[in-house]
Amino acid sequence: MKLVSFSLFKKLLPILLVCLSAPSVAKVITLDAVENISLFHRQDWSVVFERGGISAGNYLNQGYARAYEKFTLPAYVQGQTIESAIFNFTYGPNFQPVLMGPGPLSIFSISSEWDEAWIRRYSAPAAKELIGKIGPNPGPKGGSYVSSSVDLTNFVNKAYQNRESAVSFVIMSEREGTGFSDYTGLAVKKTFDLTISSPVPEPSTFTMLFAGLGLIAFFAFRRKQV
Repeated sequence: MKLVSFSLFKKLLPILLVCLSAPSVAKVITLDAVENISLFHRQDWSVVFERGGISAGNYLNQGYARAYEKFTLPAYVQGQTIESAIFNFTYGPNFQPVLMGPGPLSIFSISSEWDEAWIRRYSAPAAKELIGKIGPNPGPKGGSYVSSSVDLTNFVNKAYQNRESAVSFVIMSEREGTGFSDYTGLAVKKTFDLTISSPVPEPSTFTMLFAGLGLIAFFAFRRKQV
């Protein structure tokens, strides 16, 4: 009987392992920016707040702009992972062909301990780690809007795994204060499409698991009776 029980256990072991390695279930959610402003730093050292129209980059020799974005993350759930985080934005009308030169704008992570009131009263958070790039406006000269996106999965998932409540970043030029022009306008609305996966066992997985454990328990009980 001992040999029979051990042989059955070896046959049931692969089933138990399959049960424990449950398939993941993914869901997609869209986040809207909770803070979305830009600051235009003029050559005379004055700063202009822009909320109706967001911009970033150098504007010829007149100054430079930085766009600040903040998104609230969903509450952390043990075992969940953000498999994809796509930042969606729209280029504003490309009226002047001299603007938005060949160099891309850069996206830097910043602290999330800020809001518009904080920036107005104190100062904007400093740029930290480079997390992405935004290319030149691909649209023709005129009043058209062009949609685009940037993959920021690693940045967002790292913040989520660290139980952070929000992510923030600044869109800016790496050549601020120079004659180089890479200024562009961005539409106010910006979103994040997040794909979140979690290992959730299906009902059939539990059925297989309990059936296997039941058989092992039954033969163990029979063995004691012999």
